Amino acid sequence: MEAETKQLWTQTIGKLLLKQSAPAVIGMLVLALYNFVDSIFIGKYVGMEGLAATSIVFPIQMIIGAFAMAFGVGAASIISRSIGAKAYEKVWQVFGTLQLMTFGFLVILSVVWLCFVPQLLDLFGATPESMEFASAYMVPLLLGAVFLGFEMSNNNIIRSVGHATVSMKIMLTSAITNLILDFVFMKIFGWGMAGAAWATVISWIVSCGMMLWYYLSPKNVIPIAIKHFRIHLQSAKEIILIGLPSFFRQIVASLTTALINNYLRKYGGTEAIAIYGIVYKVLQLYMMPMFGIVQGMQPIIGYNYGAKSLDRVKKVVLLGIQILTLFTTAISLIYRVFPTFLVSFFSEDPQLIANTGKVLQMVVACFAVVGFQVVSSSMYQALGFVKKAFLLTLLRQLIVFIPVLFLMLWLREDKLQAVWLSFPITDAIGVVFTVLIFVPDFKKMKSA
Repeated sequence: MEAETKQLWTQTIGKLLLKQSAPAVIGMLVLALYNFVDSIFIGKYVGMEGLAATSIVFPIQMIIGAFAMAFGVGAASIISRSIGAKAYEKVWQVFGTLQLMTFGFLVILSVVWLCFVPQLLDLFGATPESMEFASAYMVPLLLGAVFLGFEMSNNNIIRSVGHATVSMKIMLTSAITNLILDFVFMKIFGWGMAGAAWATVISWIVSCGMMLWYYLSPKNVIPIAIKHFRIHLQSAKEIILIGLPSFFRQIVASLTTALINNYLRKYGGTEAIAIYGIVYKVLQLYMMPMFGIVQGMQPIIGYNYGAKSLDRVKKVVLLGIQILTLFTTAISLIYRVFPTFLVSFFSEDPQLIANTGKVLQMVVACFAVVGFQVVSSSMYQALGFVKKAFLLTLLRQLIVFIPVLFLMLWLREDKLQAVWLSFPITDAIGVVFTVLIFVPDFKKMKSA
């Protein structure tokens, strides 16, 4: 185990970040692309109502993923720091606790929600036109929720021990599986929304199978034994506390999306919800690689913090900020200049394409600052500073966004435009608060 993770401490920061982030970036980009292509299939073979349905179901799916992401991020943070401190017994305790927590929570959640599908869809903004499509999409996803949970949580673990390439290969295989099955289920079999959903579920199952193979292979640096699979209450508490920022980030994002969907339903109907769904899929093409870079940073930060090498922690954080700022600036400019190029893949309706392009231009106006906010929050999370990570998470998605949304709805007669303008205004205000929190703590950071 020590030999496998020594690179996190000995290699130069630039080389190490490239090695850790490149596979994660590729993996996350692949994930974004297959979600993108998934929606293209839905737009082509189902139509605007199908695109709206994915936007409605997405926040529900986010809540499911929130548990898995929280558990995975919390466990990965502890594991990377424990390896850095050579506390291997802690590693095994956390790993076993993670698996049982993920299974238990997601089985209970999915069973309960299957009993209230129509009510949930109405709550999250379904229109009468999209209700049938959303239900056909949601039910298979709930049936396969536990596989999504294992995929999301264990990807974090695999990356935390320095095997980002393995994680990339798993995600790539899953994406290819999903795309092939989208074609088979939707074009050949004509299963519509249900076909898209089952293609996704089967891709989750494939991912879980590959992860099991990895854990049983000699490559795994966390030896697996049956005795490790029990709940350690202290480890569970630590996982939950560290993972809370990620959990609330997902939950708040989900509830915010539901709120937006309801306002869009009120002021624009099915078309407005479909536009929101398309914009989100397009934005994923640049958001997901950004998260990939951050994921590559986290094991480096966690390990070196555990090893008391804070100078290396500062170097990787600064490098991450520089890279993401350049990246987000370039991509946001591209989307501003060519807003309809990617949008046109989802529909042949010229009015829908034009309206979506205008919305995309508004939404990305201040996206260049988002990278800095994400790096700051992820640094606190990797270090185990739960309160600061939690605060930065809530700033952008709740504390700032909700007041801005209500203010814009009050000030502007065009309510749809008010919703769209809330995004760039939130980004601009959020980065100011992030700087005020992050900079003093970063300056205080010194190696022991």
